[in-house]
Amino acid sequence: MSNLTKETVELFAKEQMFEMTEEEKQTALKDLEAMELHIEKINRIPGVTTATVMTHCLDNFILELREDEPVESTPIEDLLANADEVFDREIELPKVVNG
Repeated sequence: MSNLTKETVELFAKEQMFEMTEEEKQTALKDLEAMELHIEKINRIPGVTTATVMTHCLDNFILELREDEPVESTPIEDLLANADEVFDREIELPKVVNG
């Protein structure tokens, strides 16, 4: 039924240039087998290969773009008023990276 093996998973990993532990290989193999079973179930649906591809969930969907009209921006002073620490026109943020 399935031609997925641990060697297939190792080949996929090698082609993507990353290493996997034995546990990760087993997990990936189980996940791939589960995906394969779902695909097999979908392929058994009558008429699935002749169905029209759906590009949007609504049949009457029409994309209408709004006019590109310039609007007034919020003054920088109003925006900076919401910040705790401001230096000149920049917001001072806490350091989040070590080093």
